[in-house]
Amino acid sequence: MLSFAVLALATAPLPAPPRPGELKSFRDWAAACDNGNSCTIASLTPVGGTTPDATLNLIRDAGPEGGLRIVLTAINDGAAPAGLLIDGNPVGGAFRPATRGATLDGTGATAVAALLGNSKTLVVIDAGGKRIATLSPNGLAAALRHIDTVQGRDGGVTALFARGAKPASAVPAAPILPMIIAMRTTGQAARPTAPQITALARSARCNVDPTIPGKADAFALGAGTALVLVQCVAAVYNVSSAVFVIDNGKPRPARFDAPSGSGEASIVPLVINAKYKAGTLTSYAKARGLADCGKAQTFVWDGTKFRLSAQSEMEECRGNPNFITTWRARVTRP
Repeated sequence: MLSFAVLALATAPLPAPPRPGELKSFRDWAAACDNGNSCTIASLTPVGGTTPDATLNLIRDAGPEGGLRIVLTAINDGAAPAGLLIDGNPVGGAFRPATRGATLDGTGATAVAALLGNSKTLVVIDAGGKRIATLSPNGLAAALRHIDTVQGRDGGVTALFARGAKPASAVPAAPILPMIIAMRTTGQAARPTAPQITALARSARCNVDPTIPGKADAFALGAGTALVLVQCVAAVYNVSSAVFVIDNGKPRPARFDAPSGSGEASIVPLVINAKYKAGTLTSYAKARGLADCGKAQTFVWDGTKFRLSAQSEMEECRGNPNFITTWRARVTRP
């Protein structure tokens, strides 16, 4: 007879597969909200236009008190952004310096957001007030309205566009993020031999040249298992790796709870430009060399499979390298 503890474990519901938020385009702006209802809009290069030397991302947290921040980022190693002119007027006050740009939150960000939806011109300036870039306002109002709707703010006092009388208390609370119980990695992993690497690459149907030594990296996962990343295809800006787990000496394709890498179907899961450190596996698939579109993912090992803990992406290859977050999870390592 099964013990109560075993029976409870056997009947416990399995975690739902990750469902990252959907990216949408509104003319010259992209928008998406993640599973925690944190939403982002991002400026894009106008179709047929010249890529500006700076971008703007607006991030709004979920819930009645959802924080708001604006991020300006320099492109092409240009001058560092320090402020914003809306219809010729400086707004928001002083931005805080940040890596390759500047950020603004609190009342300053609220003041900027209140003017964005009806703006006619958006100019990013440097610390001396000199113009760095002009951003297109086309589609901005629709992008703001979209994230207001997703967060339940439309028609309320906290809306970013088309505000109304509904109180902040009418805004739904932020959803609880899923929890992943990840294993602590222990031990050391032996690097596979050249024949073993070749065999694994062939099983993944990689482009294998028997005259060239294969490339692979191995990492201990703990409990007698190891992660092996076998280089599959090396392109100009993307290197794909087939992902295997060796359990007590027996290799098998790794299991993931979400499509990995570029998401293309393959016999063995693939990750792109992979890195692994302290139990965390990352994949960064660039859709083109400028790295202004693609998908970045983070996975953690739970003892049976790699679980998606974070994902950000950008579908539009239009000059903004600041990918939009579409999935988050909490990670604990007991």
